[in-house]
Amino acid sequence: MLFQITRGDETIRVPGNNWLEALGGHLGDFGLDQSVLGRLVVDVGADGVVHVKDPVSGSRFTLTPLEDVSEVGMGHGAYEHSEGAAPTAGSGGGAGEGQRSAATVPPPPAEAETDRPEDLVDELFDACFDIASAADVGMASTQAIAILRNRISCESAAVLYAGPNDTEMRFEAVQGPKSEELRGRMIPCDTGIAGFVHQYGVGLLVGDAGKDERHDKSMDQSTGYTTGSMLAVAIRDGSGQTYGALELLNPKTSFREWHLEAAQVVAGALADFMSYRY
Repeated sequence: MLFQITRGDETIRVPGNNWLEALGGHLGDFGLDQSVLGRLVVDVGADGVVHVKDPVSGSRFTLTPLEDVSEVGMGHGAYEHSEGAAPTAGSGGGAGEGQRSAATVPPPPAEAETDRPEDLVDELFDACFDIASAADVGMASTQAIAILRNRISCESAAVLYAGPNDTEMRFEAVQGPKSEELRGRMIPCDTGIAGFVHQYGVGLLVGDAGKDERHDKSMDQSTGYTTGSMLAVAIRDGSGQTYGALELLNPKTSFREWHLEAAQVVAGALADFMSYRY
């Protein structure tokens, strides 16, 4: 697959198995490092175009899937680059001069977030002591969900746990309409959006999960639940080890960028608990 990545007047065309691999492999071209991947706000359109924002740097990217790499003669690792009206030659594999596409879909407009609590991080730090004092992973996971749902109004939430050597994630704690059907269920670590964030150690906001090809629709089908908007973050400790995923589903209004920030703080505390007890 070939992706066109646009930020402002800068455009590159790069190969990748998915949009995250394409973007992550070329963040340096935009002056950013790999830490960006842990805090992405993502909106996937029905046409496959992905809008991505880094809340910290404010960078906004549009990733447009193009034709297969083999059809355009680009070798492995090669890419085209253009900045403004001055395209430059590609770096290998027969790639020609990059050109900025006039058909690139603009990203959604920025929206001010005036509802973010001023003392959010300090407040969460204090609340996360309840996670540290939990008796086991199940109780810690339940506490993590409670901390977030006390601040973020959403229909459902879940913690899916996987140890470092596990090949499956377990629904450790679930709250919402289908909680009894899901609690204890196992899914492969590479399945769904939860598997995606677990494998790549990232955090995502997905505006409509039904339009996202990574969403495991079989879960909705088996439970009769409808997943709309989703917030999913990796349960990742300071060393980068992941222990599954934390998900919030179907907010009362819409997920905010500070909701992602809050979820990552809580998921980090939960990961520390899990790492000490693994």
